[in-house]
Amino acid sequence: MTTAVDANLAAGFERVTDMVDGQPVTVWAVTCGCCGAVGKVRFKPDFPPAHLTQNFTNKGWDMRGNTRLCPTCSSRKRGPKPAGHPRATTKESPMARIVPSPNTMPMPAPPGISTEARQTALVYDKLRDHFDTGRGVFEDGWNDERIATEVSVPPEFVRKVRDSFGMVLRLPPELAQLDADIKTIQALVAEVLERQTALRRKLGVAA
Repeated sequence: MTTAVDANLAAGFERVTDMVDGQPVTVWAVTCGCCGAVGKVRFKPDFPPAHLTQNFTNKGWDMRGNTRLCPTCSSRKRGPKPAGHPRATTKESPMARIVPSPNTMPMPAPPGISTEARQTALVYDKLRDHFDTGRGVFEDGWNDERIATEVSVPPEFVRKVRDSFGMVLRLPPELAQLDADIKTIQALVAEVLERQTALRRKLGVAA
């Protein structure tokens, strides 16, 4: 038949002899699994394990699990409670977070990224300052070639970056009309030259 003493020993309690007022006294002991401190309770043969566990718990011991903790280690494990900390009752509104505007964020890339990414950032920074996306035009004195010179990249690279960010260059109507007029004149000149060549060939006149 299993006695209370056997049950306590099986539960991990130790039966040791302690000195009280110079007299040997039998006590139940438990050792802290963190710092090695020993807690003691006066021995009674009929103490069941649950009774001993509750006795140590009342003294501040953490008796949960296989590793017992003394009051000091138990409080350290839990951590101090923040004094006066308000209890959250509502969720944070998404609008409470401040999102920086792209114009306030530095565009140059941080160290460690590729050369192309760094150049793209520098070109974009120039385009943002000197290109009117709404009108599709550069500021006076600025164009792809000037940005290419200042950033030390080919003009084709600037045009590629500009297009990728939707900064479409829109030609003024008068320039488009001039381009159309030039094409018309070039076609007329080509026709006249063709007629001239045919006539010289017919007459046997060298060019």
